[in-house]
Amino acid sequence: MALQILRVGVKPEHATDIEAAVTKVFAALGERQPDGLRYASLRVADDSYLIILEVADGTQNSLPSIPAFQEFQAGLRGWLSGAPAIETASIVGSYRVF
Repeated sequence: MALQILRVGVKPEHATDIEAAVTKVFAALGERQPDGLRYASLRVADDSYLIILEVADGTQNSLPSIPAFQEFQAGLRGWLSGAPAIETASIVGSYRVF
């Protein structure tokens, strides 16, 4: 399993927009409970966000099929202060996080 880590800056005037959209995405995930998917959104002190996505081997990423995620993705175009930084990472160790 590999992780994708995205760091995104958000225009200050859109902080409430992104938080509302993220809340909808997590509500939809809670309803659907897709297997093989781990997803987290963290607000960092500088008001940027870290988004962590893990999709289990042999599993398709179901996020793009969720309407709330589609709305979130569409909104990001106007909310971000710049291009997201996308990294791929491997888990070296974890205690109850991954």
